Amino acid sequence: LIQGYTTEGKDILLSIEAACKNHNHANFCDTVHALKSNAANVGAITLMAVCSDVGAIGIVEFSQYRDSYLEELREAFKLSLTTLAEIIKTAPDDLGKSSG
Repeated sequence: LIQGYTTEGKDILLSIEAACKNHNHANFCDTVHALKSNAANVGAITLMAVCSDVGAIGIVEFSQYRDSYLEELREAFKLSLTTLAEIIKTAPDDLGKSSG
């Protein structure tokens, strides 16, 4: 699950970067929504909140601040990966094993 989240998230961020470079507001919003859905799969609440905020910007705000928003999304994604790694590291070794 986490490997899929990581791979898909990186691909989505590349698509968001392309939307920024191409000044494509509609594609930006669509791909930010996809990143939010991906984040929801693993409970990455901070990334989901950033996606909600960033995905709701208008075209003028996008034109002015798209690079800042892209960086904010990248940082929130990195934070989610760090948090997931910490959760895995502290999980009991027998987590999910049947006791019977």
